Amino acid sequence: MKRVALVVLAVSLLLAERASADDDARARAREHFDRAMRHLSQRELRDAQRELSTAHRLHPHFAVLYNIGKLHAELGEPLAAVRALRKYSKEGGARIDAPRRQEVDRLIGDQLAKLARVTLEIEPAGASISVDGQPAGQSPLAEPLLLEPGRRTLVVSRSGYDRDARRLDAPP
Repeated sequence: MKRVALVVLAVSLLLAERASADDDARARAREHFDRAMRHLSQRELRDAQRELSTAHRLHPHFAVLYNIGKLHAELGEPLAAVRALRKYSKEGGARIDAPRRQEVDRLIGDQLAKLARVTLEIEPAGASISVDGQPAGQSPLAEPLLLEPGRRTLVVSRSGYDRDARRLDAPP
């Protein structure tokens, strides 16, 4: 009987330790969020962006993604704005009220209008795709690739095949 009690005590201690670490991460995330709000009030947008990203990394919560998305839009980063706002919508689900959802849908539409859409037809399936050195998915892509306007480097590779790198000008 003593052995069972020790196992229960060990599990209880592990759960308490995990809860304490979660509380600590939440408190640190709150500090970064508060700093971000102070930076925003001073129009220090890059500093606010850094603090919001840190807050979300420490303690992910869908609501922070809304702020991150709006900030990316204000900074002229439409692709990052669309990604953050889509993630916000997906993770927030039914917890997002109708007026906010309409606002987010409008923001996403505004940012999508600033992006180029590129449809890729790549064979064989399963090839890795990167844009400007950043992973963009595997073929076949379910939807067109979204690109910020400008000169981009597209690379497609798959084991056993030649790597294909191309430059393309994504229109505004």
